[in-house]
Amino acid sequence: MYGSRSEHVGLLGFVGFLLAIVGTAIIAGPDGRIGSVGMYSAGSLSIGLGLVCLAIASWRTHALPRWVAVLWILSTVAGIVGAIAGVESLFTLAGIAFGATFMGAGAAVLRGTPAGDSGCSKGR
Repeated sequence: MYGSRSEHVGLLGFVGFLLAIVGTAIIAGPDGRIGSVGMYSAGSLSIGLGLVCLAIASWRTHALPRWVAVLWILSTVAGIVGAIAGVESLFTLAGIAFGATFMGAGAAVLRGTPAGDSGCSKGR
């Protein structure tokens, strides 16, 4: 998804992409801890923060449909709150929203239309 929108989401989108990739690599690596920090938690947080950066960049430049950007942010916040508060249903709902955003982003990329007919504004 990032590759098809990279020229539109600018530096903030690139930082978000890197954070998401690093988070994915952490989760895909061996389970374990560094001090008191679990690798799954650290990787999930990195992915979430990366997607928030990418969502903000996408919102500003219309690189993806607005609902995708909003749902990426909301799913990250809901996932963090659900994990910290121990509310499994909120964490599960965040995961469903997270998946839905990727389907929406993928559909936009396949259609070749960023956010409908409005096109992209170059990133800052």
